[in-house]
Amino acid sequence: MKAGKRIFSVVSALLFLAAGFNAAADDGTAAGATSLPGVSVSLGGSFSFGLEPSWFWSWLSPPGGLAKLGSPDEAGLEASLSSSFTMDASAAEMFDLHGGISVRYPLHEAVQAFGADGPIPLPSLSVDSIYAVFKPLTWLRLTAGKKSYAWFPGYFFSPADYVNLSAVYPLEPDDPADKVLREGPVSMEVSFLLSRHSVSLLLMADDASKLEDLKLAARGELVFGPVTAGAGGYYTYQRKPSAFVTARVEFPVVTVFAESIFYFGSDRIMLFPAADPSSWPEGLDAGPAEGFLYNQSTGGITAAVASLGLKGTFQYLYNGLGYPFSSAPILLSPGVDSLLQQNRISEADLVLPARHYAAADVAWSIPRLPLRLAARWVMNFTDLSGLVEADFSVQPFSFLTAGFTVPFAYGPAGGEFSPSGMGMGLSFYVDLSTGTF
Repeated sequence: MKAGKRIFSVVSALLFLAAGFNAAADDGTAAGATSLPGVSVSLGGSFSFGLEPSWFWSWLSPPGGLAKLGSPDEAGLEASLSSSFTMDASAAEMFDLHGGISVRYPLHEAVQAFGADGPIPLPSLSVDSIYAVFKPLTWLRLTAGKKSYAWFPGYFFSPADYVNLSAVYPLEPDDPADKVLREGPVSMEVSFLLSRHSVSLLLMADDASKLEDLKLAARGELVFGPVTAGAGGYYTYQRKPSAFVTARVEFPVVTVFAESIFYFGSDRIMLFPAADPSSWPEGLDAGPAEGFLYNQSTGGITAAVASLGLKGTFQYLYNGLGYPFSSAPILLSPGVDSLLQQNRISEADLVLPARHYAAADVAWSIPRLPLRLAARWVMNFTDLSGLVEADFSVQPFSFLTAGFTVPFAYGPAGGEFSPSGMGMGLSFYVDLSTGTF
């Protein structure tokens, strides 16, 4: 009950704030006018509910022919429920204010608090964004609060993005068309504008308890017609600095993008064979990366033909912090789990562990029909694991989508994209959604 009241109070606060802006409107004036000249307020949000039963058949288990279809190796059901609420207020030539919160299923999360007799239910409520943009001069912008940043063009991979708190992952690509922004930092940004060009200085304060915990980032951007080029860098006290470059070229049908980041040293802990191959665990050892300069680079191409409902993307990633093909036995070794349990390495040290990756997807929304066909492929070229996924959906109403997905995983057991080895799955889904309004 208390958790429900807390969710209601936060939503009410957004509505009250919006109402407060409009309460000062004079009789006979347009809706949204306030005592501040040129102020407008808008409310928005989204709602989504879904059910997805799924099954997976591993090719490593004993074959059973057609009879095995009735006995999948894994089965599950996932229910999803989420809703977001946003408020935007704008005063011409003065400021822009934005706030956004979201609620997700499960609606309560049990948290053990000090001194409590048992777990305390807290609402699964998150503040996605709350920030203000001040406009003291035509060429100067001051932004403060929590927001995401679209500095980087990567779709499946975005190695240069150390600004946003949630990273781009190939199984959850960063598609601007989805209008779902990744979580951004609590930050203060100073931007200098010169026509379409800009220079930005960013101060990030997440998890900062001392002055030296602050993270600094800088970025310059040049825009010439369809070409956008950027460059910048990161610095954190007692951490290795880095510099990045980005590029994006937009043509009528095709968009080409690239980004690259250079690390002057690395804070990542690496795996390597132990001096004694018979030593525990499994002849593995771990230690800091010893090189001076590392690079991660990616490039891709997106093509879209709106009249035909076709869109596709291909992207390649070179990961200088990853392991080459010859090191695949290290990544597949049971000793990796032992080192994780000993806290000698962390999960962050094993994110995108391969030296080379590739990913692609294609989607066809059939014109004048409520049908959509889609396919996706992603591959790790070190452990040779990959995932191919086909999706078919129908949208009989604007708010209802139903379909099924067939994923096929290939590669060794324990691979990045084949944790259970080679196998095939099947999942059905039904989604009720208002979309973003």
